[in-house]
This record gives sequence, C-alpha cells and structure tokens, in this order.
Amino acid sequence: MAILQPRDIDALKSLFGSVTFKVTPEVLNAKANEVSSLIKKVRMEFDNLNTSINRTKTYWIGEAGDAHRKAYEDQKTNIDEIIRRLEEHPRDLVSIARTYTDAELEIEEYISSLPSDLIE
Repeated sequence: MAILQPRDIDALKSLFGSVTFKVTPEVLNAKANEVSSLIKKVRMEFDNLNTSINRTKTYWIGEAGDAHRKAYEDQKTNIDEIIRRLEEHPRDLVSIARTYTDAELEIEEYISSLPSDLIE
C-alpha cells in the first residue's frame, strides 16, 4: 500500500477541494427504497390505466374512440421511457451509498495500518 505524502494530500485538495457529505449511506439507501416504492406505484397506476383504455375497445366504438386510444398509444412509449429512467435513480443512489461505504472502509483500514507510535 502506498503511503501518501503531504504533497500528495495537497495535490488532492487542490484537485477536489474540501468535500463534505451531507447525507449518510443509510439515508441514501432508505431514500432509494422509498423512491423505488413510489415509482412502482406509478408503474402500477400506469398499467391500470393501460388496461382501462384497452377495455374501451368493447364499448367505445368508432372514430372518436379510435382517436383517443391512438393519442394514448402515441404517448405510451414516452411514458414508459420516463418511468424506466425514474427507475434508474434509486439504483444510482444505492450505488453511490455503496461507493461511499467502500471508500470509508478502505480509509479506515489504511488508517489502522499506520504506525501509532511515531510521536511519543
């Protein structure tokens, strides 16, 4: 394991500045679960809407019904894409939390490997 010299630390500070995390990995994971649950509800509501619109074929017959179903179908792929993109965000939050936790553990291991008897 390479030992960081003061100049290395100064170089890192000049590159990244002072970084302060305002949220813990536990909070990130909790929010990811919360958002994921809400997105699942949105997906279910959208699926219910899709089912309802498909049922209109049996009683809303004619040009008006066809036009409204087509207007819905024209937007369906956009809505699917929006929901798919929303589903990425909780996964990103979990990944960020994992990266933060891994880095924290690595730093703790590095610190514990340093000699403790340098200043007496």
